[in-house]
Amino acid sequence: MHRPRKPHAPPPKNIDPYTVNYIVPFNYFCDWYKATNARTLSKTSEISKEELQESFIKYRDDLLSRTAKDFVKEHLTEPWFREKYDPAEAPVTKSKRAEYRKWLYEAFMSDLESGKFDELTLDGVAGMFFLGGD
Repeated sequence: MHRPRKPHAPPPKNIDPYTVNYIVPFNYFCDWYKATNARTLSKTSEISKEELQESFIKYRDDLLSRTAKDFVKEHLTEPWFREKYDPAEAPVTKSKRAEYRKWLYEAFMSDLESGKFDELTLDGVAGMFFLGGD
């Protein structure tokens, strides 16, 4: 099941990105990182772009790891999750799905060969007229 993403407004200034459960924009992270580390820097030194990128990547990876763990904990007992990810159930489910698809294909081919679709047109079933037009 697909859940649409909800857009997040950037957090208020000076909120630690590690305290929210979504990825903050890179520019926000840079501003926060610079402000957090300003005390340890001298007035003449500046944080390099490489350091900012490396720190952002570490932050992002940490957040993704934490949210993935929360996702697994939340859905671990649900049947759809076990069917897809449980090593004991996933192969069984996959094989059932493959068998069902084979059955659907064979049923379609049987109907096709028997002529069930011979009267079918792009406008619908032959002999029927289109009710919406002239």
